Amino acid sequence: MPTPTRKQPQSAIADLMQARLPKGTFKRMDRVLRGGELRSHFLRVAVEAELKKREGVLKRRELREPEPLEREETLTAAE
Repeated sequence: MPTPTRKQPQSAIADLMQARLPKGTFKRMDRVLRGGELRSHFLRVAVEAELKKREGVLKRRELREPEPLEREETLTAAE
């Protein structure tokens, strides 16, 4: 994802959200932003990375844990 240095068109942003962050979060973010990067871009990248991580965990969990069979399916298979 390229780092925007100016305001993106409104059509590029579909979901809006307000968030309360712990005191000092903006200062911490400002220390790690890359030349002209916006805080909003930083947050979008961080959220996307966390979503991919958690979706990967869910996918691995689904592959490991098969869905339990319904009672009818169990009886049919046992017959």
